Parts: sequence; C-alpha cells; structure tokens
Amino acid sequence: MFRLRERQLRTFCISWFGLLVISSFFHGFTDHKRLFDVDGGFNSESILGGFPRLFYSFSAGMLIYAWRFTKTPRQLEKMKFSINPLLLYVALVGMLVFPSFVQGLYDLFAVAVLAPLLVWFGSISTCRDRLTTTISEFLGWLSFPLYCLHMPVRDALKAIDGSVAFSSRFGISPQLAAIAASIILSIIVGVIVDRLGLQRRLTNLLGRSFALLAR
Repeated sequence: MFRLRERQLRTFCISWFGLLVISSFFHGFTDHKRLFDVDGGFNSESILGGFPRLFYSFSAGMLIYAWRFTKTPRQLEKMKFSINPLLLYVALVGMLVFPSFVQGLYDLFAVAVLAPLLVWFGSISTCRDRLTTTISEFLGWLSFPLYCLHMPVRDALKAIDGSVAFSSRFGISPQLAAIAASIILSIIVGVIVDRLGLQRRLTNLLGRSFALLAR
C-alpha cells in the first residue's frame, strides 16, 4: 500500500469498499439476521470479516492524506474551511450515539462514509482560538493510547466484574467503569511515553523504515 500511486490507491480503496459491503451483508444475514453487520474480525469465527474493514479504512486514510498533505500552498488556500472544529466533535458524538435500533445499514454508512468525511473535514478545518486548539491537541494526543487500550481494559473489567461483581457492589455500570478506566490509563501511558521520548524514537525509526520501502 505504501508503494501505490494515488490512482492505484484509489482503485485499491474502492475494491475493498466493495468487499466490505459484500462481507458485511453476509455477516449480518447469517449471524445477526440484519441487512449489514460491519463487526466482523473481533473473534476467531469472524476474523476474515475484519480484513475488508481494515484495508478500506486504512486506504481511505491514505487517500485523505494524499489529497490533503500533498497539495501546493495555492491549492491549500482554495481548500480553506471555516467550520469550527467543535462542530465536528458534536457530529462525531451524534454519529456514535445514534439509536441502536438502526444498526446494520447505518453502521456500514458510518464506517464507510461518515468517518472518512469527519477525518477529511477535520484535516482542512482550522482552530481559531486557544481553547479549541488546546482541546484538539489533547484529544489528538489521547486518541492513540485510548485506541490501543480501550478493548483490553473493557475485557479486563468485564472479567473482574464477573468474579467480584464490583458493579453491583459499588453501583457503577461496567461500561461506565471501562470508559473511565480507559481514559485514565491512556493518560498515564501517554505521559510515560512522552517522558521517555518513545514517540520521537519510534517516529524516527518508522521514518527510516518507510524511506527504505519507498526506494
């Protein structure tokens, strides 16, 4: 994927989008009795269903990068976008809290269309005040450790709750406890990574590796 030119990458992305539609249809029809289901890949039984979602999402992200960050200053000037980034956060929350009874086609639409659009609009919008800039920088800093840790934390708390029933003992739902624990742990891990300079070292290592791949 790293070696693909933009036209090839676009073809790659569209092809995997087609496979995502097909696989989510079969997964939803056979397992959940609904029109589409994009949740394949989260266990060994549905592992193959994760590949279309993964390759489509990553290639779509690479296309957004190519369209946004390989433009000339004049082209970027024409792409200036005046929407407040806070509105994008509101749109993101709205996308995530959409009623569960519309799952299926809506999930596919959110993964395949809404999420890439939010990333695209976010890449061309501008933070125009210190508060928005601070919030955006913090959320960007938090996003990767949270992405890596939220599922292991959720599974660990689910296992703990099954043995000690802390949710009924302390009156806290496992979902709320998992969200709070994931955020707190992500902040701690993020601070440790920053203090040790691991991100800078990893960035330099990946930069050299990708430079070799591009030759």
